[in-house]
Amino acid sequence: MSIAEECLWNLDCIKTRIIKEVRELPRGKGTLLRHLSELPDSLLEETGKELGEHDVESLLNMELSGKVIALISGVDPSSIRNIDLLIKLVEALMEKGKLSKAMELLRSRINDATGEGSIRLRALMELCQGLMSLESSETEHSNGNHDAEFRLINEAMGHFSEAYRYYEDLGELTNALEVRLTGLMELAKYYLTHGDLDNARSTYLQCASAARWSKEYLTEAIRCSAKARLIDAIEEGDPAYYEEAGDMLLNITQEEPETAEEAKAAYGSALQLVNDEEGKGRLFMKYLTAAIINIDWLINQKYGGFEGLINTIRNLGLRGVAGELGIDEKQVRLYLEVKALAKAGGVNGVKVAVALTLMGLNLSLDTYELMKRLKEVGVEVSESTLDKAKSILGSWLTH
Repeated sequence: MSIAEECLWNLDCIKTRIIKEVRELPRGKGTLLRHLSELPDSLLEETGKELGEHDVESLLNMELSGKVIALISGVDPSSIRNIDLLIKLVEALMEKGKLSKAMELLRSRINDATGEGSIRLRALMELCQGLMSLESSETEHSNGNHDAEFRLINEAMGHFSEAYRYYEDLGELTNALEVRLTGLMELAKYYLTHGDLDNARSTYLQCASAARWSKEYLTEAIRCSAKARLIDAIEEGDPAYYEEAGDMLLNITQEEPETAEEAKAAYGSALQLVNDEEGKGRLFMKYLTAAIINIDWLINQKYGGFEGLINTIRNLGLRGVAGELGIDEKQVRLYLEVKALAKAGGVNGVKVAVALTLMGLNLSLDTYELMKRLKEVGVEVSESTLDKAKSILGSWLTH
């Protein structure tokens, strides 16, 4: 029975129960999380108005799911008197994209803090304002208002510069560098999106140079270097540059899985420019690897993992899943075939998947026909491997 049913849909009862469960933490955490998952964010935010300092501290010690953040984001600023707790709360809200609430909290206490606490609050306020300006710039871009978009990006850069200065005053050079890199990457993205390749490359190279000052930001240095190399590729039309950029991006997908999509695009561009079969085979293997990593990441974001994907396929079908993931249905099918072949045949199974895709074939063909066609291009595979892959694929696609 849900908490709403237990309370006979009485809102005061629901809110009282949630607050009571918060105050009993860490005991009963599972019950609290289950009840939070049953309620809309708007009701959780309303309930959050009743939270006190100790309640917020208890919630911040939990894993910050979307529902926990919704509850915390309702807190009344006047309830948080401890500056260190306020800073921790603001940082959590900003990390989850609740910028307006974070700004409300900052403005409520910015004049009360002293010493280091005051500097930190001002750094967070400048950072928050910068991120809000970036959000607004994206809206202006979508609306085609590019002058307003550029103005807002420059505003964001100003706020980031101030935040950088405050973090320097605190001696927190890592935070200062992170703020600087955020600004440079957004500015470079603006230039690239609007076709100003010279400024885009220059800004990405600045980003790469700045990031190399700290071993903690080597991933960002590689990503910015890759983007600069992509611009070289665009200007020169050289497939080797596209491949080099793709390799750099693919090498950081473990740290930043979202770069797999950029790597896939780079390899895809290279594939359109090469003519020799050996080059096509090499590039397509890399392209397929990037595509699989990208779809893995999308699936983890949307369904929590492969099992969640399969359950959704059984409910919605391949077309429904493709729509939810924002990709082509053929890509979902290809992804599943590669997974099935890899599970059945290991590395050789992946090679089979590459060969089949390059020939425009898939596992729906007769096994002996597949073996014959694969042998023609020099790829050996056993009947049992193909049959096993087909069986695995079938189990995923049927109820």
